[in-house]
Amino acid sequence: WQCLLSDQGKVLLESKIEVLPSEFIQAWPKLLPMVLGGIAGLALLTGSCIFCVKCWHRRRQAERMSQIKRL
Repeated sequence: WQCLLSDQGKVLLESKIEVLPSEFIQAWPKLLPMVLGGIAGLALLTGSCIFCVKCWHRRRQAERMSQIKRL
């Protein structure tokens, strides 16, 4: 930013300020892959847990059915 105070063409005060981007904006390119990786990891973990529970339930049900057939 540049601020210039003048009176009838005569410069009374001149100020220059350099505005740097915030740390969050600078860190965003590094932060995005970490956030996406965390979300993907959580989704994979949830999916594998659901898959394991379904397989376990199916196996238990098959065991029950075979016990009923034996009787």
